[in-house]
Amino acid sequence: MEYYLDVFTPGTWGAFRESGAMVTGFSKSMGSRAASIEVGDRLLCYLKGTIGWVGALEATGHSSVSDEPLWGTSNFPVRVPVRPLISLPAELHLPMSSLEGKLSYYPSPMPPKMYASHLQGSPRRMRRDDGEAVFRALLAHEDGVRRLLDSASAEVPSAEDRLGRQDSRHTEMQALLAEWGATTGCNVWVPRSDRARVRAAMAVPLHDSLLADLPLLFGGRAQSTVENIDVLWTRGGAVVAAFEVEHSTSIYSGLLRMSDLVSSIPNITIALYIVAPEARRSAVRAEITRPTFATLPRPLADVCGFISYEKLSVEFEMLGSRLRNFRPEGIKDIAEYFGPA
Repeated sequence: MEYYLDVFTPGTWGAFRESGAMVTGFSKSMGSRAASIEVGDRLLCYLKGTIGWVGALEATGHSSVSDEPLWGTSNFPVRVPVRPLISLPAELHLPMSSLEGKLSYYPSPMPPKMYASHLQGSPRRMRRDDGEAVFRALLAHEDGVRRLLDSASAEVPSAEDRLGRQDSRHTEMQALLAEWGATTGCNVWVPRSDRARVRAAMAVPLHDSLLADLPLLFGGRAQSTVENIDVLWTRGGAVVAAFEVEHSTSIYSGLLRMSDLVSSIPNITIALYIVAPEARRSAVRAEITRPTFATLPRPLADVCGFISYEKLSVEFEMLGSRLRNFRPEGIKDIAEYFGPA
């Protein structure tokens, strides 16, 4: 998989999104560059004028040439079919300044005019480490944008409807997992930004089991990765299970955190799970079996299980009072794995 730069103006980006975000286009002179794009390669979308990043696309086919107007103009006859992995409104772009010191061509400090030449002439193949840095930053930014939009559009919920909104389903599953872990004798960690909502959603007040601080479990980057996972069950200073809840945000972002752990700690023994609606099962399977995750020291499909909202809720209700006798490791028995049998 390779990364490519795909430059838009505010006008072409808006037209791209309004047209369904299924085809990106380039000028005729860029035909040979576009021909090198393979299925599965990623195109990272940079917006001129705003000095920021607005999306990530995955190529779903090879380039072709068409005389049909695209985005209201005939200036982009070279076409590449894509599917959007991330697509942000222009006004909510990821500022280029947030990547200062993280890209090979953008050391700190450096004025914009010094790196501008690297953001012209698309499609342009990017260095793998630069592409990964931009893509990961976009994933994190997209999660923040989604939560910001959800918060801005939500009314203050009553006690009866606080779990009725779409974003609250994510919180509801975090709360259920927190109750499950706490009842079985585990301490539970949820990210600080989610803690108040999870406490409000818990049916049983097991707040003493919610950790205020996560003990230092790993070194360096692995520790910060763990702290951002949606729910952790810990016992005796070790993590028993880690859960990423993916209701409407990018499934890939949750899997990326899991893969970071597996990459950083090849002999990791933590049980990893993606929790999502049953309707997203096929999407989870498609993402977790990607070659990117299959080449890890331990393929992610082998070590990260899928649990649907529906199954988690049913099992929780069926166990009832017997949950106190449930071994935390037993959660593996209700998970589905997509690795080879």
